[in-house]
Amino acid sequence: MMRRRRQAQTEDAIVGSNVDAMLSTGVIEHGEGV
Repeated sequence: MMRRRRQAQTEDAIVGSNVDAMLSTGVIEHGEGV
């Protein structure tokens, strides 16, 4: 399993908004990852 790369706090907000946008458009879907 790959380790998650840590993001700077400013990048974290951008990543979060991009993930939300992709979830709402159906590009990605919520998973049950461990």
